[in-house]
Amino acid sequence: SNYPTLSYHRHPDNTAYQSGRSPHHNTLYGEQGGGKQAWHTQSPRSSASYNPHATPYSPSSVSSHHYGVAPRQHGYVAPSTAQQQPNCHQPRPVSPSPEYTYATLNGERVLIVKNPPPPTMQDAKHVPYGAAHPPEAVANRDLLQTYKSHITSVQPHYHGAHPPNAGKQPKGSMQLPAQATLYFPYSRIRPDLLRFALDQHGSRLIQHHLDSPTRQLLSSITDDVTPHLHSLSTDVFGNYIVQKILSLSSVLPTKLESFVVDNAIELSRDQYGCRVVQAALIHPTVLNSVAAEIAHKCEMLAMIKDVNGNHVVQKIVQQGGCAAVAPFVEADALTLAKDQYGCRVLQRMIEVGWGNDVSWDVKGCLDHQFGNYIIQHLLSYGRPDVKDFIFSAVAELGLLALCRRKYSSNVVEKLLMHGSSRHVAYITSYLCHSAEVGQPPACAILVTDPFGNYVVKKAIEAEGGEKVAMVLKGRADEFRGNAYAKRVVAKVEKGRR
Repeated sequence: SNYPTLSYHRHPDNTAYQSGRSPHHNTLYGEQGGGKQAWHTQSPRSSASYNPHATPYSPSSVSSHHYGVAPRQHGYVAPSTAQQQPNCHQPRPVSPSPEYTYATLNGERVLIVKNPPPPTMQDAKHVPYGAAHPPEAVANRDLLQTYKSHITSVQPHYHGAHPPNAGKQPKGSMQLPAQATLYFPYSRIRPDLLRFALDQHGSRLIQHHLDSPTRQLLSSITDDVTPHLHSLSTDVFGNYIVQKILSLSSVLPTKLESFVVDNAIELSRDQYGCRVVQAALIHPTVLNSVAAEIAHKCEMLAMIKDVNGNHVVQKIVQQGGCAAVAPFVEADALTLAKDQYGCRVLQRMIEVGWGNDVSWDVKGCLDHQFGNYIIQHLLSYGRPDVKDFIFSAVAELGLLALCRRKYSSNVVEKLLMHGSSRHVAYITSYLCHSAEVGQPPACAILVTDPFGNYVVKKAIEAEGGEKVAMVLKGRADEFRGNAYAKRVVAKVEKGRR
């Protein structure tokens, strides 16, 4: 017969076990009688237990007295109802548990494995079944691919899929398996460093080696990375390795510092290269040299308005280089205040005390998409006379109208948070009274507004806000069903805090 015979057997402890395989030997699993079964198909050309007298398969030929043949239903092999075959295979002996010891080799901690674990399912097709070897000792396999197979077999969720019921985890929180750096020490991946560095999982392995490196290991990785600095700095995964080296080095090697300074403008405009430049700016010598290089080539304004370059300029300001940027900004401050990326640089400069002497276009920025952030920062970090100037512009333009606009309402909230006592008292008093004769109080109008309700809520929390709360509490029935007012009303009824 050309049809295979099917048999199944049960382990004495009521669990299924797998016998030795051949290239033509497959195992199917199913349930029967509450216990897990394993059915083995023996090919007539490869199995010594082949029965030449077995009846070829047909639905009518299957009966309870013909053991070893199970019916097929829609391609699924159902378990046989016959008794156990007497000449079944013996269970494979259990391998001894792995024993791990540690040793130090060339300054690195390495793992020595005795009785190493069996191969993973992904590695099994490359070596004879049952051969014992560490996960990296797979013949005819690329080292990087072997590493990927190892981490996915040890930690299946490593690729980014969180384990079930693990809850929301922060980005980048997935950790490498504990054995990763032991099975794959840096000395082993060093010949293939570039390919590892440009790969998602290989890059993480190198970063893991840099978490707490010895001085010798850091020097070795830095020397190996230096010839590939440009390709790594502009790569989606490789840039993290360069950043890590820059953050760990107390004194940068000459070649590494020269690379960052000479290529500062090109890297700053690159999506990933700008991160490398920012990491290098923590070193004062690099900070001064990069700022001078950008200024010398008259690229400061272009860099400020660049989608990636603005982050480098922000970092220069935060690290103490505001004086190098200020001369290029003062002449175009009003234009940059309304620029998508320029306003970010101005905010960083205001945070370090710049901008109090600039003649800002407050009225033009109050309700501008980007300019309102400049006014808010001036209220948070500016001098009292600057805050008075902004308050005068708000009162002149009309408090009620500004509270009902998307961007200017944020400025009014900032006035309630960082304005003087006089500014807060004026706003709370204004909200408790009618803006015009015959109209309800301003707070009753704003509480039902998509943007004004935030101003009212902030006014209740501010000094003197109990007056606003009392006015709203007396009119709560008028706007109780309003979607914007319900949160404010609930806050008033439960108390100001």
